[in-house]
Amino acid sequence: MSNKSLTHALDKFLENFKDSHSVNSHITVEINSDLNFLNIRGSIANKNFFSNAERVFNQPLPTIFNTFTSGSHQIYWQAPDEWLLVTDHDLNSIIQEVNLVDDIYVSDQSGGLVQLSVQGPKVHPLLAKSCTLNLNENLILPGQCAQTGLAKAPVLIALVDATPQFNFVIRRSFAEYTALWLAQTGEEFGIKFLRKE
Repeated sequence: MSNKSLTHALDKFLENFKDSHSVNSHITVEINSDLNFLNIRGSIANKNFFSNAERVFNQPLPTIFNTFTSGSHQIYWQAPDEWLLVTDHDLNSIIQEVNLVDDIYVSDQSGGLVQLSVQGPKVHPLLAKSCTLNLNENLILPGQCAQTGLAKAPVLIALVDATPQFNFVIRRSFAEYTALWLAQTGEEFGIKFLRKE
């Protein structure tokens, strides 16, 4: 199933958000409403699992804990036998490919997750205000990710590049809360929200 048919969790927030700092914004939050999410499970003891997964998803699964791979999709390591694929591709064709192999198991999470891209020179001081993980520069490197807390929301945080740009994957039920927290906490730095269609 594609999330294109669903109302995005942050539609109401974006309608009501007043961007008063767009000229002097030091933080940009990009909301992509066209992403799909696929939970991947498989046995790492099965020698065919990783090669079959790389063929099906057109890129390797990350095998080092708390890392992710980028290519056709972003694939985040979540546990030794679990990954999260985030993509703007249609999931139906991917799931059809998965159904042709016996050792990969997937479930569509598109209706339950949201990804935000947060970037700018003031992202580190913003996150320091309420992230339960120390994300100071040089403690997390591009290509690494971690499951942590942001204010009262559980999130998967990934450092995409040294801009810095972080991706936050959040449960749909926490999306508006997280966006409101970012808006209020980021006000002192100047923050703007963009919707990517």
